[in-house]
Amino acid sequence: MKKVMKLAAMLSAALVLTGCMTSHSIKSETNEIPAPSDDSAVVVFMRSSFIMGGVSMNLFEKSDGELSFVGTMADKSKIAHRTKPGKKVFMTHIQDVDFMPAEVEANKTYYVIIRPIWPSRFAPTPLKTDGTTKFNTDDDRFLKWKDGTQRYELAESADAWFSENKAAYEAIYDAGWEEFQSLSPEKQAERVLTPSDGI
Repeated sequence: MKKVMKLAAMLSAALVLTGCMTSHSIKSETNEIPAPSDDSAVVVFMRSSFIMGGVSMNLFEKSDGELSFVGTMADKSKIAHRTKPGKKVFMTHIQDVDFMPAEVEANKTYYVIIRPIWPSRFAPTPLKTDGTTKFNTDDDRFLKWKDGTQRYELAESADAWFSENKAAYEAIYDAGWEEFQSLSPEKQAERVLTPSDGI
């Protein structure tokens, strides 16, 4: 297990040294969250914490075996990510990685708070609609996270940058996912975004 995380850390360090933590997201023209559709869901990722607030992180999606880049997130930002229905996994990355398995349905919007875990990772945590965890849409903080963050979207530079670095991030994903799978079922369940979490 330590060998797995050592590999992920080495790959992460190499990416940082080559400038890969540069933001490839830009401020959106509107702060409104787009509506889902008959063939898509919208997953809204939000960051709002002074802890590690000066650190940017990258966000990825793996769906049907293909890794894609979602965007770079700083503190007080959000990304409204349109995705096709079905099962997928989202990964956050700075020095270390973390994961959120997900299954989403069309015509639904899902909310995820990105929590800083000192000193080197961010935990993508689904906001539940049933109140089964302390992170839920009835939380007094939800409107602050939703309305008090600035929406960002991918910059024009994102595609070329990700194409150049995709192989390295796939290796990071594989190493980190093996570690995530070793967590207890209870720990993994806290990170799972389910169809019923949609609004």
